[in-house]
Amino acid sequence: AKAPAKKAKAKRGDDSDEEEEDEPKTKAAPKKGKAKRGGDSEEEDDEPKAKASAKKGKEEDAEDEDAAANAGDPNAKHPEYKVAKVLSAEPMKKKKGSLLVELDVGSGNVTTVTSYQNAEEGRLVVFAPEGSSVSGKEVKRQKVAGEWAAGVICGPMELGWPGDASSCVLLGDAHEVGASAPAGPAGVGVPSARAAATADDEDDDEDEEDDGAGARRKAADTKAAKGKDKRAADDDSDEEDGRRGKRKGKKK
Repeated sequence: AKAPAKKAKAKRGDDSDEEEEDEPKTKAAPKKGKAKRGGDSEEEDDEPKAKASAKKGKEEDAEDEDAAANAGDPNAKHPEYKVAKVLSAEPMKKKKGSLLVELDVGSGNVTTVTSYQNAEEGRLVVFAPEGSSVSGKEVKRQKVAGEWAAGVICGPMELGWPGDASSCVLLGDAHEVGASAPAGPAGVGVPSARAAATADDEDDDEDEEDDGAGARRKAADTKAAKGKDKRAADDDSDEEDGRRGKRKGKKK
């Protein structure tokens, strides 16, 4: 009768060991739940990024739509770029194929470096000043081959226009230096509003001068005609006086 009791105790001991071994497994289970919650947190962190990316995509699409709309509007102006005049363009010794260009941007003179060989003295170009953005990057003042470059002379590639990528965009002479550059290729030959108004005023002044000169010529012609009529009348009067004198002489 005593022997079975020992076996029972041994069995209970085995059960206790098994239960104790199972307990850590049960306790380990909640860790998986925590790991899962951590994964949910990462997903939540990704949501703002996805929303920001979607918002940026919409803004870029809107900008592209605005650019497409402005491309055909000759009066649309670029929000950042300016009209600049090339004062000088000298080949660089330290950077072959590039020019050191001095520009009049309306508010003063700046220098920059460009590979566009058609940026010749006296021509008007589209200029992206320091602080503006070109191809999504901010324009910063920097040294290029030992020379300061404070802006970018734009070609079709920088503007997103069709055209020869090896040449910068040249504007019509009627554009005003320092004014906003055209937003699309349709405005390349269209002057700014101020320049157009100045041109109109000059035309009006020329018209007034022409009218004044015409009036003076007309007055001179009228005066000359009157002078001729007076001389003719004087000649007729002298002839009449001569005939009268002859008749008096015959009577005597």
